[in-house]
Amino acid sequence: MDALEAYQLEKWLWTESDFAVMGWHDASVYAWRLVDQELLLDIDYIFQWNQPEVEGTNFTFWVAPATLVFRGVQNLEVDFNFLGADPSKAEALEIDGIEQGQPGEWTILFHNGYLEFMATGYSQFIRKAPSFEFGQQVSWPNRAGTSFEQVSGEQSDSFNFVEFRKTNTWRLYQLALDRARVKQQLDALLDKRAAGAVELKAFLLQKRDLQDRINYLGLELRNTRFENW
Repeated sequence: MDALEAYQLEKWLWTESDFAVMGWHDASVYAWRLVDQELLLDIDYIFQWNQPEVEGTNFTFWVAPATLVFRGVQNLEVDFNFLGADPSKAEALEIDGIEQGQPGEWTILFHNGYLEFMATGYSQFIRKAPSFEFGQQVSWPNRAGTSFEQVSGEQSDSFNFVEFRKTNTWRLYQLALDRARVKQQLDALLDKRAAGAVELKAFLLQKRDLQDRINYLGLELRNTRFENW
């Protein structure tokens, strides 16, 4: 799927029967709790990693807030080590993966610990349609807070990708892509000069023009999330 096309969600409720086609790597966990033999996790589920549109820029993502519920939970074992971790960073609560062992055995691996337990299965409720994000988390306005609700967002307003592409955030993203393209042009020019394929005067003029463009775009992107893209 093209990153510039709105993501088409296959379904709103996923279960253990979908385990083979699901993946939770780098999914952020905002909260979890155990109630009446149900382990509930409020997560951001990454549906798609979009390849960088221009080499040297970052991945983008289609991500949705979801409630992951394991049923019939027993023998829960918790092991975390936050020693040395920066509590301000979301990585402290990022899933590395979910593994299924012997029938009924589940392990949620985090980057700094794990939850291991027995369960009869799971359900994952997609609470809102996936939104286009520049990081692996759903932005707060699209997420609408933290929740353990076991409901789908099928009846809610979907993410409006057309309108999003009219925002200043999208404009800045395009400027970041333009800067990456100009940097590629500058690298190609330097290679041509090193190979003796362009004479000195023309090289200096083109190099100055390209560097001026890079500097101008850098000023436009200063103090934005795209400053170092």
